[in-house]
Amino acid sequence: MRKGQIVGQVFIYALSIVIIAAILIYGYTAVSEFRERSQNVAKVKLQNDITNAVSRLSSDYGSVQRKELYMGEYHKMCFVDNYENTPTLPSSLNKIIRDNVESKTGNNVFLLKETLEQSFNAGKISVGNGMTGDEDTLCLNATANRVAVRLEGKGDHVLISAWQ
Repeated sequence: MRKGQIVGQVFIYALSIVIIAAILIYGYTAVSEFRERSQNVAKVKLQNDITNAVSRLSSDYGSVQRKELYMGEYHKMCFVDNYENTPTLPSSLNKIIRDNVESKTGNNVFLLKETLEQSFNAGKISVGNGMTGDEDTLCLNATANRVAVRLEGKGDHVLISAWQ
């Protein structure tokens, strides 16, 4: 082999490594962006599912619907009663949710990971947790990234409870 051929091969190997590295970096970036976009779509879909179900059932007195919601990256969903009066909040409720409700933001659905991640207003809801008590909140933990809720139309609002 001649000296010129060895230098040429080193150049080809170096160029190949640079091209492979560029392809891997581009692929990783594309997959990361795709994942982030799909999580954003899941958030919007969850919010729309809840809001649409509440608006659809609120005027339909007596109708009951089981709604299974895909939680995506969230671990817990909390509903706060906003139908009649100021809700009675339990002392065990997340402090950020408590502050949000007490400052009258109007939000009544809260999505949590370790802390509060997203909140929005789903419409007029009342909360029934199947127990007697004054508490106007319902918090449900996700099981296999899903939460099943019972929605019951009351004519001018929706009663939300856990699906049993």
